Amino acid sequence: MLRKSLTLLFAGALAHGSVCQTLTAYEYWFDQNDGNRTTVPVSGNPITISGASIDASALNSGPHWIHFRLKDAQAQWSSVVSRPFQVLPQGSNTLVRYEYWFDEDDGARQSVAVTGPSIDLPNESVDASALDIGPHWLHFRIQDAFGFWGPVESRQFHRGQDSPYLITALRYWVSNDVQPLDLHTVVFDPPVQQLNFNSLLEACDLPLGNNQQLKLQLRDNHAQWSSVVTRVINVSAPAPLGTPLAVTALAPLCPGSSVALVLMPPSSGATPTGYAWSLLPGTNWSLDSTRADTAWVTVGSGGADVQVNATNLCGTGPVLVETLNAIPPPGQPGPITGDLTVCEGTMGALYSVPNDPTLDYTWTVTGGWTDSGSGNPFNTDVGTADATISVVATNQCGDDSPVAMAMITVEEAPDAGLDGVLETCSDDLPSDLLAVLTNPDLGGGWSGPSSVVNGLYDPQAMEPGVYIYTVAGGGTCPDDIAQATVVEPDLELGWIDSTATTQQGVT
Repeated sequence: MLRKSLTLLFAGALAHGSVCQTLTAYEYWFDQNDGNRTTVPVSGNPITISGASIDASALNSGPHWIHFRLKDAQAQWSSVVSRPFQVLPQGSNTLVRYEYWFDEDDGARQSVAVTGPSIDLPNESVDASALDIGPHWLHFRIQDAFGFWGPVESRQFHRGQDSPYLITALRYWVSNDVQPLDLHTVVFDPPVQQLNFNSLLEACDLPLGNNQQLKLQLRDNHAQWSSVVTRVINVSAPAPLGTPLAVTALAPLCPGSSVALVLMPPSSGATPTGYAWSLLPGTNWSLDSTRADTAWVTVGSGGADVQVNATNLCGTGPVLVETLNAIPPPGQPGPITGDLTVCEGTMGALYSVPNDPTLDYTWTVTGGWTDSGSGNPFNTDVGTADATISVVATNQCGDDSPVAMAMITVEEAPDAGLDGVLETCSDDLPSDLLAVLTNPDLGGGWSGPSSVVNGLYDPQAMEPGVYIYTVAGGGTCPDDIAQATVVEPDLELGWIDSTATTQQGVT
């Protein structure tokens, strides 16, 4: 701050003397201590004084005044010039905050804490949201860690709208030093940021020819028009408009719902500035609103035709007609096909109905066992008793069909029992093989190494081995078998040792 004060002082001192006189000395003193002036000899005009030329080392920290005058070769002194300055405390310093306010409202200063030896003002946040739109002044100052404030810096600025600036309309006309032709206006909904004037403008009512003066203005989303821009153009015959390629619904056409329809624009021809939509009569169908390439319809029942064509200032293009069909409620699915007579315990029995890929199918089994699932076909593990299987079809709109049902008849499976083992000796009495198999169904047949009569195994007449018991299935159930394994252990005789000890007293 001292160096800045000296620069101002020096400029004032030179203005006092004659530019033809050589300066021979200057002297300075601080505060009211004019009895302790410091004189410094110099030669020249002008002279340069740096901050290092002023010795303020004896001063205390705080505010001071420096007084300064020049002497020329005629020993004439200039008038005294005085400036205030601050002597900062010793040690490192840093910035701690800044303040800003607008216009003359210094009583509403905003204080913002900062850290560091410097700040980048363009990156700092200044809240101007409460100001009116128009020109204003911003006043700004910074404070250091010693509590000293810097000088106030002021800048003029213009308060604009809060939201981004977008183009909402274009107007243009042509004038060749005659009465301007009719004004043309193009509205953009939604607003845009850039325009391609080469394909946007239409001059259908202009005379054909070159060197036409085109005047243009843009309107932003704050209702402000730009200045007029002039361009020289050549007007040629316009190209015809093309036909829109297709109309696509953005959601399923469910009765009673509102659905957006979006068109695919023409692939050739002049550039459209809009589209004309209409809906031919349909039961409970209605065209609710349109915007550029999108229309919103309320879906009725049955079908309805929507038609759309491209438009611009030169006319209307060919119409595209698309038929819209509401999604009908699903009919009862069926018939249910699969094993409707099935053996108990069958794993993964498969059932299905004629498939419609636009529908979802939900299955339920009740009665002899309980099961459920989705998809088509559907499989289930069969229980022990008759059951009812049912299926419901659901469309994209969540509408359910009437229930389709069928009865599943469950046939009892034959039971040949469990495999078992019979151990017997060759001289034993006959044994019941059925007892080995654990409660098998009666009436089955035997096969094995020997013929089995009445379910008995006679070790004196039959060969040991594996005997198979078969109970015949009926209808959808296969035969069931169990094995009875007959084992006759061999008789082993051991030798008597002649040296064996005989118990005393036994004869």
